[in-house]
Amino acid sequence: MVVSTTERKLTDTNASQSILQGLLNASREAILVVDASMRITASNASAQEAFVRQNGPLDARRLSEIIRDLDLHEGFQRTLSENNPTDLRIEFTGAEKRIYDVHLAPIDLEDGRHAIGVFYDITQIERLERVRQEFLSNV
Repeated sequence: MVVSTTERKLTDTNASQSILQGLLNASREAILVVDASMRITASNASAQEAFVRQNGPLDARRLSEIIRDLDLHEGFQRTLSENNPTDLRIEFTGAEKRIYDVHLAPIDLEDGRHAIGVFYDITQIERLERVRQEFLSNV
């Protein structure tokens, strides 16, 4: 059986996508992969839980549809344009306030430059720190 170059590339691409998705889903932190047009090209289950306000997948949607935070958008753009990692802290207010330390890093995939964002939820740590400070100030 002879496999054409096109078929081999499609198989390699599908295998790469499966590996990438497996790695993303292995993480407890929310992870988004964004392309140069600021569209989400990959995400994991934690990101789906953290950022989906309406039904539907995150993939192929613009980042601005999912998260409306100017600092985050500028961080992704800076990471894509300068090819350097970026760290920032963002807060989401809504039904429940969430605080994230976000690490953005450039990543080159088959279809071009992307930026991967790892969102570390530090909400509970911040709450505990506030309680500790209040306790110490009352003592």
